[in-house]
Amino acid sequence: DDHPEYLNGDKLAQTISGSSEHAADLYYQWGSNESDCPTQRSNYGGKLATVTGDFSAAAGATGVVDSKMTLCVALFQTDGYTALTVAKKVFSKRLLEAPADLSTEVTNRVPTFRWKSPLAGSDSVVLNLDGDPQLRVTTAGTVLAGDFTDDSEQPVDENGDPLEGTLTGNPDPDLGKLVVGADGSSSVRLTEPLLPGRYTWRVERSRDAGETAESEQALTVTGPPLKGLVVKTTRRLGSTPGSPGYTLMSITTTQFVRLKLKLRRAGRDQTRWIHWGESASGSERIDWSCKRTKSPNYRFVLEARDYLGKTITRTGSFSTVTKKRCGALVAAQKRRIARRHAYEIRRQRAQARREAAKKQARARRFVNNCYLAGGTPVNVPRSRGNQLMCRGPWGGFIWVPL
Repeated sequence: DDHPEYLNGDKLAQTISGSSEHAADLYYQWGSNESDCPTQRSNYGGKLATVTGDFSAAAGATGVVDSKMTLCVALFQTDGYTALTVAKKVFSKRLLEAPADLSTEVTNRVPTFRWKSPLAGSDSVVLNLDGDPQLRVTTAGTVLAGDFTDDSEQPVDENGDPLEGTLTGNPDPDLGKLVVGADGSSSVRLTEPLLPGRYTWRVERSRDAGETAESEQALTVTGPPLKGLVVKTTRRLGSTPGSPGYTLMSITTTQFVRLKLKLRRAGRDQTRWIHWGESASGSERIDWSCKRTKSPNYRFVLEARDYLGKTITRTGSFSTVTKKRCGALVAAQKRRIARRHAYEIRRQRAQARREAAKKQARARRFVNNCYLAGGTPVNVPRSRGNQLMCRGPWGGFIWVPL
């Protein structure tokens, strides 16, 4: 039988036929990769037979991981060491086919991926959202981006910062796993719904010698259709010129929609992009400022858009802090500062009076104790001024308690 292609582990068989006028020894040898055939008997290990006339024999082997295998056949005189003739045949490993027949089914944002199983090799599925990897699925389970067994295993870049989106760690079969079916197809069904967005899912295939192949398919997951958009504004007054207050915009819409908020004040525009995911409501805070009081009014345009392109727009206006209000806040702040300053002066003066009274009391105790000890209180000049001391009745100074 002729097997020009093989896979690792395949049983290979090659029929060798020919004719020899004289008795000759038939040898064969299998080698990895493509190689030249030796001409010396000592380089052959497998003798098939001693043949005369027409002959036919089979040489078998097991396929290896290398991309090619070479079968060498040689005829030797029964007492010869150099081959009378040499023939070779090169077998090629079957190319690794790219994953084919990719298909997707999505029910309630939960996808099921299917494709044709490989003849050899193993597959895994990587799911990307806007180009960033989200998860990898193998027969062992699912690994989420950024999931690690412990901090020491988390890959880092050249600066030592953690790499985001790395798909390593312990697979969790409860999140989904790859199943190879008996019908020749493979599938992955995730157990958790995906957030709406533009995805690609890729089947990565590898084989024993490091060969790889892959195929990918785009996937768009949509959320519920946009049904409504309600916005309410509430004023919150502050008490200082630095924080004069803010406007709170309370917004209610549909899950997963994207919001675009345009604010205009005194000819200047500001745009905010808002996305709350599974939450259908939230709020935006617009802080006021006393630094810009040319116009206290804002106009806004709020647009909600779902993944099908449907939009709802709401417009309105609200007022912020006025110049008069900022002036009043500044005046009130000055009064508070003046009150704090006056209080601090009063506190310092009272503290000084208390310290002076303590000093005078200590001096009176010293004088009294000096007299009780039979001494005389005197002021003695020192480098830092006069110091009150007690002169003894027979000269010198004596220590007296305070």
